[in-house]
Amino acid sequence: MGRIRKSGGYRGLATFQTSTLIYDATVWFCEKFIDRRSRTIDQMVQAARSSRQNIAEGSRASATSSQTELRLVNVARASLGLGVWNRYERRNRPDH
Repeated sequence: MGRIRKSGGYRGLATFQTSTLIYDATVWFCEKFIDRRSRTIDQMVQAARSSRQNIAEGSRASATSSQTELRLVNVARASLGLGVWNRYERRNRPDH
């Protein structure tokens, strides 16, 4: 029987720290530049929050399953995709 790998410790990961900065910056950006009634705020903040959460869950899952860890990290990466940002930028161009 194989040894169980150490899990957790995600707060020290550069990816978790970066995703925390991205989350904080997203919240700030939304509060400053987007109408509070816009659904765009919910989408952007949820994507940033999801990224952080998936990194944490992937780190905790790493003790038992490298495959689960990798899947959750990939979901986190996808959460930080630029889809919502690109839509915001496209709608708010000066020439729009």
